[in-house]
Amino acid sequence: MSSVFNADVNEFIKDCMANLEGNCSSPFAEISRLTNYAYSASRIYHHWHNNLNWCLCHDPLTQGEKNYIDVWVCQHRLPNGEIRWTVLQKEMQQVFLKLHNTNKIKNYWRSNQHRTLRTANTSVQNGGNTNLVPLLPPSVLLNNGNNSTSASPTAIPFILGTSRPSALEPSYNLSEPQFNMPYKMRPFF
Repeated sequence: MSSVFNADVNEFIKDCMANLEGNCSSPFAEISRLTNYAYSASRIYHHWHNNLNWCLCHDPLTQGEKNYIDVWVCQHRLPNGEIRWTVLQKEMQQVFLKLHNTNKIKNYWRSNQHRTLRTANTSVQNGGNTNLVPLLPPSVLLNNGNNSTSASPTAIPFILGTSRPSALEPSYNLSEPQFNMPYKMRPFF
């Protein structure tokens, strides 16, 4: 069983990274070897990039950064639904001059998606309409299921809630009957 990272191990990893970062092709594997494999190289890698990296900004995301994440995901999400979080992280670092860890970015986006889905479900059940972003990949939402990878020009307003494709809005009212009354047979005479 792997050991838990403590303050002494964290300082050891920071010191090793300061010495190995430019001089070693795989510093995380070397740190793993130096700890007698108490921690795997991938575990040290993730701990470094999510917690210890001295370039990381530990402040919460600003509203501008949250909006940037929403728009970026809509524009760059792959047709199979995959999102390249490390690419987004690097672009955000260039735009906002802050390096947020990928877990913080993913956690914001996923929690926002779940919140919007819950709100959408509640709104539809109450008979109202909603302007929220669903979790479906953009190829399904914006390209009507075609395999085209080009983003629709309605992508950004769709995310910001200013407009919404009419195909996604429910066309029924829950207060009205869902089915037509059955046709009653009438006698011929």
